[in-house]
Parts: sequence; C-alpha cells; structure tokens
Amino acid sequence: MKKKYKSKVDMLEAFRKEIYRLEIQDNPSRTEYQNRYDKKIAPSPNYLMKVLELNWREIIKFIGLEYKPYLNNENKLGRKEIQYNWEEVEAKICKLVFENKIKNNLEFSKILKKENFPTSLTLAKHGITWKKIIFEVNDKYNTIINSNIYYKDSDGEELVRIAKKIIKKNNIQDVNDYIKMGRNEYPSINMIGSKLNITRTAVINLLFHS
Repeated sequence: MKKKYKSKVDMLEAFRKEIYRLEIQDNPSRTEYQNRYDKKIAPSPNYLMKVLELNWREIIKFIGLEYKPYLNNENKLGRKEIQYNWEEVEAKICKLVFENKIKNNLEFSKILKKENFPTSLTLAKHGITWKKIIFEVNDKYNTIINSNIYYKDSDGEELVRIAKKIIKKNNIQDVNDYIKMGRNEYPSINMIGSKLNITRTAVINLLFHS
C-alpha cells in the first residue's frame, strides 16, 4: 500500500472524492478518470485494480456508483455516437423479431427504426444480418420465420427433420393435410425431393411411413 493511504478504505475514499471532484459520478469512465485525475491525491486505475483485485466496474460498484459503458460518448470529431455490445444487440433483436413475429426484411427494418436500434446497414457492418437473425431465432426459439430463406439454405436432411417435427407436433395424418396446413410455411414435398434427389412418393414415405 502506498504511504499516502493508511488503508484500502482510505484509498477508496480518496478515489470516490476524486470521482465527484471530476464530476463523472453519473458514469465513471476509466478513460476519463485516467486522463484527468490528480495523481497527487488520488490512486490510478491500475493501482486500484491491482491492490483490490477487482476490475473497474466492480470497484465503481463497490463505492456505490454504476459504470455505464454504453452511454453516449463523444468521438474525436465531437459527434455523439453510441457504443454497443453487439452480442447483446443481436440477442435483443432476436427476441424482438420472435415476439413480434417479423416475417420479412421490410418489417425488420421498420421495427428496428421503431425500437431505436441501429439501421440494418449498420448492423450488417457488425455481422448482424436479417438472414443471420432468421437462423438465430429459428434455432433459439424452435420456430420457423421466413421459410423461403431458411429452407433454401437448409439441406435435405434438415428439411426432413423439420417436416417430421411439424407433423408430430400438429398430429398430421397424411400428406394432403400437411400441404393444406403448410400454406408455404412448411418445407414443401417438392423442395425436400429436390434437395435429396428423390421422388415425391419417396418423400411422402420418408415423412409418414418411416
């Protein structure tokens, strides 16, 4: 422990006072603190974390404050930009798409705007595309949205698995009921046959008699 601090409590109190002196208590950014703190009276971020064996967020919480890394920050040009955790953004969008039963790219773009998410173009730059969201939602929530895209990129065995699951879940007894209930939302018999390179009859036998 450095001589100017009698104890860890004393050090934390000096740190807390410096946070308030800098007027960054609403969102105590480590970078902001590092650039502006008075080295003569307050501990450095690295020293704090080393002595306390805590990360920055934990230290801030320990003194009764909250660090919000995704609040608006000003970039070098002076314009405000939002810093996102893109994994969290993707998870929230998947939930939004599922709960609102979004079916196509147009609806997707509209709800992004309505809920104040980044635009689809911005999302795509970070690897979050409508196509990816479709697959994430289908896998996570065990459902099917936008079957045209999903089925097109699925192989024959995957389509058979999906079709059998649908048949079992809805207690479908024959192919006519399957076609009638599907209304283009289920993998079609012809699509499965094309993917597996087998006849229509073979597909029906595969789905209903195997």
